[in-house]
Amino acid sequence: MTRKERLLSGWYGRFFSGHFTKQDGSHRFVWGVIKNDRSIPDHLVVVFDLEKNQYRRFNIDLPFTLKSGKSFMAVPSKEIDEYYDAYYAQCVNEDV
Repeated sequence: MTRKERLLSGWYGRFFSGHFTKQDGSHRFVWGVIKNDRSIPDHLVVVFDLEKNQYRRFNIDLPFTLKSGKSFMAVPSKEIDEYYDAYYAQCVNEDV
């Protein structure tokens, strides 16, 4: 399972609101639905923005937040994810 699939499982097709970080470091508010587009690279996600009536892409290696109903996700950055992956791998190895 790719990082994108782990992060976004259960979010595809759901309406949500949130913010994501653009390449220039600024933030963009989005209200829309995540589309599952396998033709784009694993670090990008396609969103249909309902306010702008346009498709947008955002980079999941940059900080973003999503909220849908009572579900909430905040992803600070890829470095934090890699840190926790390494930490959990170390914990598993110590238990063996």
